[in-house]
Amino acid sequence: MIGSVTGTAIQNEDNLNFTVAQGVRSMNEVMPWTEAPKAYERMQSGQARFRVVLTVA
Repeated sequence: MIGSVTGTAIQNEDNLNFTVAQGVRSMNEVMPWTEAPKAYERMQSGQARFRVVLTVA
């Protein structure tokens, strides 16, 4: 069985090309890797307003 919840590979490519052409960007909360437990807690509690991204630099 083969399937995708988000559409075919061609549809996904078309969607990505559209977002690039329109300047669509994700909204992120950026936190350092050392705060991973805090980031996870924010996500689990529903306090994270956007996507939580951990930085390693």
